[in-house]
Amino acid sequence: QLAHEATQSMGLWQDHDCKAEKRFLIKLDPDNDGRVPLDIMYNQPETTDSHGEQIFRFSESQDYLRGTGGLDESDPSRPKVIISNYVLGPANCYESVTFHTF
Repeated sequence: QLAHEATQSMGLWQDHDCKAEKRFLIKLDPDNDGRVPLDIMYNQPETTDSHGEQIFRFSESQDYLRGTGGLDESDPSRPKVIISNYVLGPANCYESVTFHTF
Protein backbone atom coordinates (compact mmCIF):
# COMPACT_ATOMS: atom_id res chain seq x y z
CA GLN A 1 0.00 0.00 0.00
CA LEU A 2 2.77 2.44 0.95
CA ALA A 3 4.69 1.75 -2.27
CA HIS A 4 1.54 2.28 -4.32
CA GLU A 5 0.81 5.61 -2.63
CA ALA A 6 4.41 6.77 -3.04
CA THR A 7 4.33 5.89 -6.73
CA GLN A 8 1.08 7.80 -7.23
CA SER A 9 2.47 10.86 -5.45
CA MET A 10 5.68 10.69 -7.44
CA GLY A 11 3.68 10.61 -10.66
CA LEU A 12 1.76 13.75 -9.73
CA TRP A 13 4.98 15.54 -8.77
CA GLN A 14 6.73 14.45 -11.96
CA ASP A 15 3.75 15.49 -14.09
CA HIS A 16 3.83 18.97 -12.56
CA ASP A 17 7.57 19.33 -13.26
CA CYS A 18 7.21 18.03 -16.81
CA LYS A 19 4.47 20.52 -17.60
CA ALA A 20 6.50 23.35 -16.08
CA GLU A 21 9.55 22.38 -18.15
CA LYS A 22 7.45 22.24 -21.31
CA ARG A 23 5.95 25.69 -20.62
CA PHE A 24 9.42 27.08 -19.98
CA LEU A 25 10.76 25.70 -23.27
CA ILE A 26 7.75 26.93 -25.25
CA LYS A 27 8.53 30.46 -24.07
CA LEU A 28 12.02 30.06 -25.58
CA ASP A 29 10.64 29.05 -29.00
CA PRO A 30 11.15 32.14 -31.19
CA ASP A 31 9.38 30.74 -34.27
CA ASN A 32 6.50 28.94 -32.52
CA ASP A 33 7.43 25.74 -34.32
CA GLY A 34 8.03 23.52 -31.29
CA ARG A 35 11.79 23.98 -31.45
CA VAL A 36 14.29 25.96 -29.43
CA PRO A 37 17.63 26.94 -30.96
CA LEU A 38 20.30 25.01 -29.10
CA ASP A 39 22.32 28.12 -28.29
CA ILE A 40 19.28 29.76 -26.65
CA MET A 41 18.62 26.66 -24.58
CA TYR A 42 22.24 26.36 -23.43
CA ASN A 43 22.41 30.06 -22.52
CA GLN A 44 19.61 29.98 -19.96
CA PRO A 45 20.56 31.13 -16.49
CA GLU A 46 20.14 28.67 -13.65
CA THR A 47 16.54 28.90 -12.49
CA THR A 48 15.62 28.13 -8.89
CA ASP A 49 12.36 27.64 -7.05
CA SER A 50 11.27 29.33 -3.82
CA HIS A 51 13.40 26.83 -1.85
CA GLY A 52 16.55 27.62 -3.84
CA GLU A 53 16.43 24.28 -5.66
CA GLN A 54 17.53 24.34 -9.29
CA ILE A 55 14.51 23.90 -11.54
CA PHE A 56 15.91 23.27 -15.01
CA ARG A 57 19.45 22.64 -16.15
CA PHE A 58 19.88 22.26 -19.87
CA SER A 59 23.28 20.68 -20.37
CA GLU A 60 22.73 17.59 -22.53
CA SER A 61 25.29 17.20 -25.29
CA GLN A 62 24.37 17.37 -28.95
CA ASP A 63 25.24 13.69 -29.27
CA TYR A 64 22.82 12.82 -26.46
CA LEU A 65 20.05 14.98 -27.96
CA ARG A 66 20.65 13.46 -31.37
CA GLY A 67 20.51 9.94 -29.94
CA THR A 68 17.17 10.55 -28.24
CA GLY A 69 15.58 12.22 -31.26
CA GLY A 70 15.60 15.59 -29.56
CA LEU A 71 17.79 17.45 -32.05
CA ASP A 72 16.69 19.02 -35.33
CA GLU A 73 19.73 19.49 -37.56
CA SER A 74 17.87 20.31 -40.76
CA ASP A 75 19.85 23.59 -40.73
CA PRO A 76 23.32 22.45 -39.59
CA SER A 77 24.34 26.02 -38.80
CA ARG A 78 21.43 26.40 -36.33
CA PRO A 79 20.57 23.12 -34.55
CA LYS A 80 17.35 23.18 -32.56
CA VAL A 81 15.94 21.15 -29.72
CA ILE A 82 12.58 19.54 -30.51
CA ILE A 83 10.54 20.40 -27.42
CA SER A 84 8.22 17.38 -27.43
CA ASN A 85 11.03 14.88 -27.95
CA TYR A 86 13.24 16.57 -25.36
CA VAL A 87 10.55 16.69 -22.67
CA LEU A 88 9.62 13.05 -23.27
CA GLY A 89 13.27 11.96 -23.39
CA PRO A 90 14.70 9.40 -20.96
CA ALA A 91 16.38 12.03 -18.76
CA ASN A 92 13.22 14.09 -18.37
CA CYS A 93 9.60 12.95 -18.35
CA TYR A 94 9.68 9.54 -19.97
CA GLU A 95 8.35 6.85 -17.67
CA SER A 96 10.54 3.86 -18.41
CA VAL A 97 9.01 1.44 -15.93
CA THR A 98 5.58 0.82 -14.51
CA PHE A 99 6.78 -0.25 -11.08
CA HIS A 100 9.27 0.84 -8.45
CA THR A 101 11.16 -1.10 -5.81
CA PHE A 102 11.54 0.25 -2.31
